[in-house]
Amino acid sequence: MQGTPLKTPKYLTFAILLVLLLWPSPSAQAQADPACKLEGPSIADTLTYISGILSSSPPVAVGGGQTWQARLSVSPDGTKIFNETFTAYNGVVSDMKEWEVFPVQAIKCSLTSGSGKYGPFLWIDCEDGKNCVTRRDVNADITYTAQSSFHVNLDADHCDRLQRAISHLIALLQKQYSETHTDTDPFSK
Repeated sequence: MQGTPLKTPKYLTFAILLVLLLWPSPSAQAQADPACKLEGPSIADTLTYISGILSSSPPVAVGGGQTWQARLSVSPDGTKIFNETFTAYNGVVSDMKEWEVFPVQAIKCSLTSGSGKYGPFLWIDCEDGKNCVTRRDVNADITYTAQSSFHVNLDADHCDRLQRAISHLIALLQKQYSETHTDTDPFSK
């Protein structure tokens, strides 16, 4: 038994090789998210739509005369989405605000919605659960997180529309990013 090589039947070797060659790669298995539609309004028109919904909705009342109002914007180069939440006390907007920065290439274009103590909210998640969101809270503390949410004072229909519009915006920005940020270094990976 000493030094006897293990012999694999030729048909088994061929079968394993065939399975490996025909097995779909992870990228081939990935399906496009239906929420991430590219057809429709341009980046500018979509951002105008989102801004219109957010600015025309009443602030979110959080108690004690305090309210929150969210605003989304995009960096001039289209690589980041900014979310600012303004806080008001008894109708007077405070200079304290929270902000978050979402790098377009690192977030999911499909948002999650829910409802909590202060009403409806939308979640933006990072791909693969990685910490991609930079967040500054009202105390000026900087943190990094894998997801972030913002509350909106909208009925269910308008919340769904806003969710679809933001998903569309992210999909457009991701497409633009992939077209303008191609990696030409063959040894980068």
